[in-house]
Amino acid sequence: MDFQFWMLPEDQMHMDQADEDGRHQAHPSNVTAPRTHPYADNDEPLMTTISQDEPAPSSDSAELPSKGVKQTFPSRQMMQELVELFFSDIHKYLPCLHRSKFLADIDEEGALERPTALILSVLAAATSIHPDPGLKRNGADWNTQAKRMFDSAVTQGQFSLPNLQAAVWMIFYGFIVADMAEVWVLLGKAYRMACPLGFHQIDTKRTGVVGFARPPRTLEEKEERRRVMWALYLLDRGLSSGCGWPLAINDRHFMVNFPIEDDVFQSADNEDFANAFSEPFVHASFTSPTFSSPNGDSQTCYSLVLKINVLMGRIMEYNNDPDPFSCPEQRSNEFDELVAQLTRFSVSLPPKYTSLLGTSKAEGGMLLWLNFLLHSCFVLLHHPTVSESSSSSSLSNVRSPTSVSPGSVPNGAQSSEFLRCLAAVKNIIALINDAAIISSESLLNPFFAPIYAVCARILVVHFLETGDQTSRSNIDLLLLVLDRMPWTAMVNKYKNTTLRDLTRDPRSVNHIKISNGNYLEPECAPASMQSEEYHGRIPNVAQR
Repeated sequence: MDFQFWMLPEDQMHMDQADEDGRHQAHPSNVTAPRTHPYADNDEPLMTTISQDEPAPSSDSAELPSKGVKQTFPSRQMMQELVELFFSDIHKYLPCLHRSKFLADIDEEGALERPTALILSVLAAATSIHPDPGLKRNGADWNTQAKRMFDSAVTQGQFSLPNLQAAVWMIFYGFIVADMAEVWVLLGKAYRMACPLGFHQIDTKRTGVVGFARPPRTLEEKEERRRVMWALYLLDRGLSSGCGWPLAINDRHFMVNFPIEDDVFQSADNEDFANAFSEPFVHASFTSPTFSSPNGDSQTCYSLVLKINVLMGRIMEYNNDPDPFSCPEQRSNEFDELVAQLTRFSVSLPPKYTSLLGTSKAEGGMLLWLNFLLHSCFVLLHHPTVSESSSSSSLSNVRSPTSVSPGSVPNGAQSSEFLRCLAAVKNIIALINDAAIISSESLLNPFFAPIYAVCARILVVHFLETGDQTSRSNIDLLLLVLDRMPWTAMVNKYKNTTLRDLTRDPRSVNHIKISNGNYLEPECAPASMQSEEYHGRIPNVAQR
């Protein structure tokens, strides 16, 4: 049996994904007419949850029938307001949708006039920053409905670009409402959906069939496929970096060109699109892929953000080595190569990408993200939970607990690796101070929250070991920035972890350093999964 069919129920073998040469034709009776737009998967049962004779809603919300569960759906006016909010304030974090096409499709008679998993997930994400508490509650309902539709698609084998785009925004929503247990699993589901379609190797040089998705009809659609894969990739690295757990996406099986400039992608100029440069993702050694120098004129700040996420993934793989002592020489070489790659990346950045001063508010947010990630890579590489492995150290001995007299500094407090880690944290603090001069709003990117938490943990170690008041002041600054974020549930998880660390006895602080590679320590894992784990047991900063 052709591999494109083995995972589909018999009555679902009509996905309009056959190759044009007829090598993998579905049964003729099940073949449907071509779709008019990649968002408009009207042949999928999961997209038909509203009866066609339902009257158009006349108020801000209307009932959304779903298997007997009463839910609400916004009026067209409210839906357009939420979608505009989504594209102005949220989509920039994971730019995987074509704005004008999406807006056209939610107009009257548009392809997305009725709710789909994609539109429900977009609306749910938008409600997270809307001031109306009622809409926030509706957003939770819409996200739940989107997940039902997505799960139905998985069950029925209805794998498609719109369902993957919906998964991106469901994962994002789960992250900002701190539903990390479900997010962790949903990320795996989404990537598993993408692989049979062949989206993980869109730009492969292999011959033969990689996946059963039909060839993209336009360059725009191919770029959308690339962008949804990089969105999943960024989510995987961003969510994993806060806890140190293994990655879901193995990029040694990943061959997707970096996205083109967003302005070109969002424009309707076919000539600009055809001439746009899509930089290849090229594999090399174990420790890092190869890509052109950041100096190239074709580089965008977003593509550099993706590239530093690639290096961050390599660092997390190094940190998660289950047997770091089996070949100490090889591990030391890997460490040195990672340091070299990060250093080369850092020093080759053009000046316009290294300083926030003089940048516009719009440019500052992405530039801040790039530099946060760059310094975070150094933090994670030299993190005290990781075995010491550098060319200047004896090969790989995990720091062991030490007995500490009251008021004294434990052994290792001023180790070279820890001081490098602390220096990278101080660079992030300096970036925060610079960003506050330009626009404090740029500090509220939700993907910064785990970065702030990891940095705060390093500063807590230094403060408890040395009593350094500058470190204590910087901890308060990080907590203040977290408090400014509108996503309370997510913020509380990271903030409570920091506040909990501050209650430690200085004599037990070395426990933070030997937490098996988890940057927020195993004891804090439940706090990353259950929102009420430490509720009521964390002192308020104001009480200190």
